[in-house]
Amino acid sequence: MTQHKVQFANTLRGIAAIIVVLSHYLGLFWFARPDVAALTGLPLLPDHIAAPAATSIFLLPQPIHLGPLGVSIFFLISGFVIPFSFEHQSRLQFALARILRIWPTYTVGFLASVLVLYLADRHFKTSLPFSFGTALSHSVLGLRQLLGEPAIDPVVWTLEVEIKFYALAFLIGPLLRRASMACFAVPAILWLLAFNHALPHWLDQALPYLVFMFVGTAFNFWFRGKLAGIPTAVVVTALMIGAGSIVPPKDLPWWSINYAAGFVIFVASMLGSRFFQASRITTFMADISYPLYVVHSFIGYAVMTILIQSFALNGTLAFLAALLFAMLAAWIVHRLVEMPTQRLGKTIASSLPQLKDRPDLMPAVR
Repeated sequence: MTQHKVQFANTLRGIAAIIVVLSHYLGLFWFARPDVAALTGLPLLPDHIAAPAATSIFLLPQPIHLGPLGVSIFFLISGFVIPFSFEHQSRLQFALARILRIWPTYTVGFLASVLVLYLADRHFKTSLPFSFGTALSHSVLGLRQLLGEPAIDPVVWTLEVEIKFYALAFLIGPLLRRASMACFAVPAILWLLAFNHALPHWLDQALPYLVFMFVGTAFNFWFRGKLAGIPTAVVVTALMIGAGSIVPPKDLPWWSINYAAGFVIFVASMLGSRFFQASRITTFMADISYPLYVVHSFIGYAVMTILIQSFALNGTLAFLAALLFAMLAAWIVHRLVEMPTQRLGKTIASSLPQLKDRPDLMPAVR
């Protein structure tokens, strides 16, 4: 089995990032104007400024919302690809690779987006709705939760869920390597604790998503031929029902619909994985997907607000400019931070004890 057969996961990563960006640039920015102003400190976008035609899709009665849809795909991808890492890495190597893969890129990307937002606030003679000290503490992924502070980054909660999943993966690394059914005892135990309200609030909020991510893990086992079809279907069904059963009741309708849609997209892509071929565009979008996810919100809101309110640019052109600017910023962070830190991680990992090569193992997906 070769790496090109999981190209679908790499392609989906880029697609999911764009879906989330579109939900913020064409949805939230236009239809939650007071929320954007409160989040950024930028002037409120006046009601008389018409939204671009492309936003009309958000005005239709619809059960699908792009933001949760994109996030659900991200979570399934993570659950799917993480077990591959343990096929050629020890747990220590995995931990170092994840730390250097996630934290430096987030810190630099987040602070860069805060800098752009600060300059936009200076342009309008307004103020950031948070201090620089707060921005610095929030630039270390996970620290703001330890400090008990509310998030100033609207997307950070998903990354905090991811690092909790990485921590669980670290603990059960040998089981993931063997594709052991014992892995699924973890979401079962977490579900029991959550169902009985026996977890702290900061962890309890992440539980539905952590259980959901193990759906991707079950599909990983099936994809590698380690788990038969019927057991996979049983495990996946149990995980989906379990995740939905601990979602807060007020969130359940939109959660069920959007996460089910993300599930369908992921499964269809996995089953049709042979049709996914790498190209310059898909590779580029996959490469910048993480930094784009980190930088897009503050940068996009700042660029669109300046172009519309100061230069009277129409909404469509402002949206396109913001998208290009965010992608450029993401590419710079990818080249200057993400790639070097990944190389550093590989260098450090190579100096650690290696797992013995096994011919039946499939190469990992980044």
